[in-house]
This record gives sequence, C-alpha cells and structure tokens, in this order.
Amino acid sequence: GFSDLCVWRDPQVGTRLLAISDQGIEATLGFTGSPGDLGEVAILRLFAIRTPDGRRLIDKESGDAEAMVCDSPDRRVIGFEHQHRLWSYDGETVAVLPFPTAARMLTPNEGIEGLARLPDGRLFMIAEGAQADDRSPAWVETGDGWAPLSVRRGDGFQVTGLASLPDGNLLLLERFYTPERGAAARLSVIRAAAVRPDADLRPQAI
Repeated sequence: GFSDLCVWRDPQVGTRLLAISDQGIEATLGFTGSPGDLGEVAILRLFAIRTPDGRRLIDKESGDAEAMVCDSPDRRVIGFEHQHRLWSYDGETVAVLPFPTAARMLTPNEGIEGLARLPDGRLFMIAEGAQADDRSPAWVETGDGWAPLSVRRGDGFQVTGLASLPDGNLLLLERFYTPERGAAARLSVIRAAAVRPDADLRPQAI
C-alpha cells in the first residue's frame, strides 16, 4: 500500500500529489483544483522508484519505501525499511544519505515510518520498533551525524507517519490493529523544541 505522500500547489495543474508505496512505486496525481477543493484528476502516473545508479526498484525487499519528506516538487528524501536507508532525490540525481548504525540493525519490518524536517532544516525520523516496546526509537540530525532519542507510545498504537506543521511543530500519525478490536488511528503533536539528543518525547494526542 501507499506509505506516505506530499501535496503542493502546481501552477500548471492546480494541485499535485506524490505518493510512495511499500513495493517501490511512486504515484503522481494532478488535480485541477486547490488543496482544499481538489476537483478532477488531470494527471496520473505510476512508475518504479529510481536507485542511485539509475535502475528501478522491482521487489519488496529493496523497494519498501515507508517515509518521505518533500522540500519541493523536485527535491525529497525517502526512508526505506527491510534494507534500512535514506535516499535523497534532487531532480535526476539520487544520492545515499548518512544513516545511523543502530537504525540499520532494526528488524526488517520495524524500520523508519516517520520522517520530517525541523524548522532549522535538520531531519528527524521515528522507527516503528518492536510491538512489545513502550517507546519507538528515533534519531535527529546533528552536526556530527545522527543522535538517538525516543518517542513514548501506548495503547497498542505504532508510528505510521510524521509531518511538519505550519508553526514548525510536528504531527504524528499512529495506527492500531488487532483482529479482536479492529483498526484505529490517532494524531498527536510533537513540539519541535523538544526534539533533541537523548530526549524521551511524549506526543500530545489531539
């Protein structure tokens, strides 16, 4: 399924949406209206995500894209799990970004689910982590690389997305599922000022 998306105003179409899937697919949709009133679909494209050497991802293990932050329509960073890593896209250029060693050691399906930029431009990412844990592992960029921190969780919810808000704070999306209780989701706010090395963040549910 589709894991993350970005939306922006497009002067040629109206609104453009880019989504990534956990099978290595990018979907681009153009709408005739504004983000608040999308209107009709004007563009629809599906294609495989490119690798740094110009190939296309073709399988779940290498193409499990789970998180994305878009700096512009042509510049974005994608986080993958199974083969845990970050790739940056700038026009036609694809580059491998530094990645914390501890995050590479996560199990295949417990990788990065939330990725966002802080107001000062640094990347902040949150991993799903083990189901039984009461905290999700997270990392924030520093001048020397990446520093660890953690994000509190509870009630069986797990991280599934992260986005920057207009005020600079962060919006956290979490999901819940058991066969007995069904599915649920919740939104919380993480204060950007609290995101620092070794912090133990407590998102505020809204």
